[in-house]
Amino acid sequence: MADSAKSPPQYPQIYVVLLGFAVLWGLAIGFIGLAADEAYYWTWSKNLQWGYYDHAPMIAWWIRLGTSIFGDTNFGVRALGPLAMIASAVALWRTVDLLADRTKANICVLVFCTIPMVWGNAVIITPDTPAMLFWGLSLWAVAERLASGNKNWWLIVGLCAGFGLLSKYNILFLGAGLLLCIVTSKDLRRDIFSWQLWLGGMTALLLFSPVVQWNADYDWISFTKQMGRIGQTKDYDPRYLPELIGAVFLLFFPGTIILSAAGIFHFWKSGAKELSVSAHLAVTTSLPFILYLIWHAQFARAQGNWPAPLCFAMVVALANVVTISNFRKWVNGLAPVGTLIMILVFIYAGSPIGFIQGNADKTNQMRGWNEFGARVLEVASNQNAKWIATSNYSTTASLRWALRNQANAIPVFQLTERNRYTFELPPKNSLLRESSIFVENSLADNTFLTERFSKVAPVLSLQRGIDGRAGDYQLIFLSGPIAKVLSP
Repeated sequence: MADSAKSPPQYPQIYVVLLGFAVLWGLAIGFIGLAADEAYYWTWSKNLQWGYYDHAPMIAWWIRLGTSIFGDTNFGVRALGPLAMIASAVALWRTVDLLADRTKANICVLVFCTIPMVWGNAVIITPDTPAMLFWGLSLWAVAERLASGNKNWWLIVGLCAGFGLLSKYNILFLGAGLLLCIVTSKDLRRDIFSWQLWLGGMTALLLFSPVVQWNADYDWISFTKQMGRIGQTKDYDPRYLPELIGAVFLLFFPGTIILSAAGIFHFWKSGAKELSVSAHLAVTTSLPFILYLIWHAQFARAQGNWPAPLCFAMVVALANVVTISNFRKWVNGLAPVGTLIMILVFIYAGSPIGFIQGNADKTNQMRGWNEFGARVLEVASNQNAKWIATSNYSTTASLRWALRNQANAIPVFQLTERNRYTFELPPKNSLLRESSIFVENSLADNTFLTERFSKVAPVLSLQRGIDGRAGDYQLIFLSGPIAKVLSP
């Protein structure tokens, strides 16, 4: 392990680089429209809880903090995203500096900040954003323990892991990874009997306990939705593993994955009995989660964003090859290429028009909502409708966001999947008896409406975005409920 104190200080250069990324990300979060999930998490932030149907509560707390300072704006919702990724980069720099050397740390930070999964979560804030931060901070604290021999760092590990569990449930796999790291490291194995390690673990569980209690109060809806995947017994499906691998290569950047794997293989090929300390930390803490993702993808779709917290460990593994001559020229090309791609994506996502019609272009979900919401409100007013109905959480959240500043706004409620809305009071029956305007994508199946309302009358089709590229919607007048309007 290198002694970082012997390396020439290069803090100013790294600080300038990180400031540059912070400014770029800060500009992007202001002019790129909100994604549907961001608008959904924003609705959570209006009613803070210890849990939500989809995730643990950290993302709602972050958005509430940002909007409390900067208002209900794109910048306010996303304000903590760039800060979280800059903090992750600083933790990465310190980790590589401790376990390798300062030159490698500088290079790794540049690569880290240009990985699509990193800058994507800096700009589009999701539960992955805090999960990535706290997973990375946990590994940094382990690196501090390895470098200093001070067992008190396990208390920081527990604190960071606990905050991670408040961010996303996949941090549970970090616990398994940390245990694997400890029992396979001769430097850490003796810490099993230290009180600091056990107190750190108990701290993590104590921080997570309110989420457990919230789930208990709500029939375990969040645990059932997310953790129920672990015990699934669906038939094998050959489609999903290649799909996951392709998504990971795209979001983690192919060159970074290949070179990180090469960094680990280099030490096995060299005949060393153990991996380097940095590669060992990266592999052992990631392995349980990687094995789960591979297993899950044998039976069902594993979303490409799920491995997001592994970015930190991947770049720590990359530190093993960044100064090897055979790899150096390839490593040097990662940051410039990644930066160019990042800038082009930001420009495209912030433009008012997409290249592809409809949902095939994922950036279309960010376009045209303010104008669309105003038009929906106009139609509702003309029809004397008192509320807006939907059948999809994305449409619900995006319309609520679009109408947030409208003086004559009316409430928006999703008719289906009501378990998603445990964080707010249900609409009053007196309101549900009033007429409404149903708004949903034209491709959606709306036949269930005739089972719930006596009058279901199409009003018009309405397009969102320039030339309707962002989507076509059907607006339907509803009145006279004949059955239960809302369903779980």
